[in-house]
Formats: sequence, structure tokens, C-alpha cells
Amino acid sequence: MRKTEKETYEENLAFGYAGSIAVYLRNKSDFAKAIIFEDLKADPEKEAADILEIMGLDRAMASEAIKALGQDSQRGIFGKLGTASVKVTDHKWAKVDKKLEECRVPIRVGMSIHDLRKLVY
Repeated sequence: MRKTEKETYEENLAFGYAGSIAVYLRNKSDFAKAIIFEDLKADPEKEAADILEIMGLDRAMASEAIKALGQDSQRGIFGKLGTASVKVTDHKWAKVDKKLEECRVPIRVGMSIHDLRKLVY
């Protein structure tokens, strides 16, 4: 990919995510479990219990384990916990999608959660 203009903070974050997805997809069989954020939000106790079981620990510890979700592990770097600190415009997201396509990363900003699940799971 050639650099045509200075990338923005938002584009760099998107590339970081896309890079992680690309590496994951190439090595998917090495992972015991993948979790999509929306699924974690929908049922954190189930997801935590699944991880505990994979690690050979008691699933009953899940309610205690999910207490960590109430703390900001990033210490506010992305804004206050539960709020978006940066509003990314549709124009910027369109630029990100174009660059992701150029890099042949099969993820897009507007892809449905259904399509994301098919890709990740």
C-alpha cells in the first residue's frame, strides 16, 4: 500500500484492529475461543464462564471474573468508560474502508454483526 496522505488517529486505530483481525484469521485454528465485543456485552457471564472452562477453572467463578469489566483497563485513553471520546465522520470511515479493501482485509466498518460473526467464528 502506498501512503497518499497523513493517516489520522482514527485511521491508525482502525488499521490496528484490522491488523489484529488479519493475524487472527490466518491463525484461527490456534485459538481456543474468540469473543466479539457485542457478544461479551450481551452475556458477559457466559463468555467469562466459557473462558474459565477453557483454562480448566470453575465456571462458577464467572460472576466474580466479570467484575473487572466495570473498570477501565485502558485508564481513560479512549475517553470515559462507556462513552466514545472521538466522533469519526462517515467520510473518514469511508477512507478507512477503502484502505482496508486495498490491504485485502475482509472487514469493513459497516459490516453487520451477523457477517462479523461468520468471519470470526
